[in-house]
Amino acid sequence: MRTPLAATPRQRPPQPVEDRAWQYISRMPPSVQGEGGSAALFRVAVVLVRGFNLPPDAASPLLEHWNRAFSRPVWTEAELRHKLRDADRSGHMPYGHLLQEDESGGGTGSPPLHRSSLPPRRRASEPPAVNPAEHRARHTFFPLTDADEARIAALRHVTPGMVHLFKNKGLLHNTRVDGQTCWCLVEDTFAQARRYDGGLLRTSRGPTKARTLAGSRGSFFGRSFLSRGRPPVLMVEGVVGLLEAASAIDLADAPWVPLAAVTAGASFTRDPKLLELLRGRRVRILPDEGEAGRNGAATWHAELRVAGAQVDVIELPAIRNDLANLLADPQAHARSLQLLFAD
Repeated sequence: MRTPLAATPRQRPPQPVEDRAWQYISRMPPSVQGEGGSAALFRVAVVLVRGFNLPPDAASPLLEHWNRAFSRPVWTEAELRHKLRDADRSGHMPYGHLLQEDESGGGTGSPPLHRSSLPPRRRASEPPAVNPAEHRARHTFFPLTDADEARIAALRHVTPGMVHLFKNKGLLHNTRVDGQTCWCLVEDTFAQARRYDGGLLRTSRGPTKARTLAGSRGSFFGRSFLSRGRPPVLMVEGVVGLLEAASAIDLADAPWVPLAAVTAGASFTRDPKLLELLRGRRVRILPDEGEAGRNGAATWHAELRVAGAQVDVIELPAIRNDLANLLADPQAHARSLQLLFAD
């Protein structure tokens, strides 16, 4: 793909140890009852706490996620804690052993770690590093598996390549909400979760399909796409709209980038730094259908014009301005896709 969305830096930043550990254990044999499931779970625990030098409290979220993804039936939390304690006490593998594999090219592709540069093992009382959204929302995020990526692509009719890109950019994670495993769109201090089964989540305003996690802050989503070059911007409403807009850009192979307003009431006056990033750019707004969507688009249009952006608003009646309709049947709506990025 030739769009800026697919651009990659020349040098990748080092992966967090937790991400490298997840990549490793996600390829290990599953835990299946009657087929050595207990031993399989123990081996995963050993890899985490000894191979990757993670204390039990840092390894626990990864083991819990692996358990839900690869255990049949799943183990209880008490059983997982017991496995981690046993693994920590065992002598099956030297601490940090798997961190050294990169020196011989056998690791996950991260820059080599030399023994002299290995950090001391964290104490059990120290929490693992978290991103700002995780800290604010007081939720633990888990990496997506390949199966998770496929489920999101099928659920939202978005392109698999964009799901993978969002994951690699740190915009997509898993979390647990109301006892349900959810996929979560995350950027800086904002996080919003949705259930994999499309079910509803509890909020103060009643059940809803998308729940913004407590402590989240921010009016716009997707500013990380604006950091390279100055390509035109497709602006939509709704956090999941960022993934849909990126998929439409992918399908059209257009040199555009996406940006999403969290709600119709979002205002650039509360985010002057973002407004400055858009100064002089071409911005096309695709408003949500309905009065609230049109009012929001009018506000953004006025604010962007004052800031010096080249802005317009597009209406696509064939899909009722809903990219989900376009993505569900892109061939039937090829004309709408063409108009979306027309000069």
